[in-house]
Amino acid sequence: MNMILEGVSNVLWKGKPACITISSGTTSGHKYIPIYKELMRSHFISGFMSAYNYCLECDDFSLLKGKLFYLTGLRNFSEKGGVPFGHLGALATERFPKFMLRNRYPSHKINSINNWDDKVDAIISDSVQYLSL
Repeated sequence: MNMILEGVSNVLWKGKPACITISSGTTSGHKYIPIYKELMRSHFISGFMSAYNYCLECDDFSLLKGKLFYLTGLRNFSEKGGVPFGHLGALATERFPKFMLRNRYPSHKINSINNWDDKVDAIISDSVQYLSL
């Protein structure tokens, strides 16, 4: 990983990664993850196809019309080794296909809140509009 962070090409895959991400470290501390263009494209396609196949199997396409809950970290990007570097969720969201961002929830504004407690409060307050009690 040090070679990638220093900007060396062709270490794990051809060329340089599209971005270098840092995980939130939920299980064992922060981890650096190089993301290559082909990998990101494959993840988006497989995620969409999984949802689409679920809809076909259940004969219910309402899933594709609803909100996509995507909670991200802060968009504090920098550069390492000549490629964008930042939080995994924020960088991934930057590269989402446009049609997936239309129904994303919470908003970019709420996801940009730095304090976790304030972010959760904003999500709860904003979510009330989507509840039908």
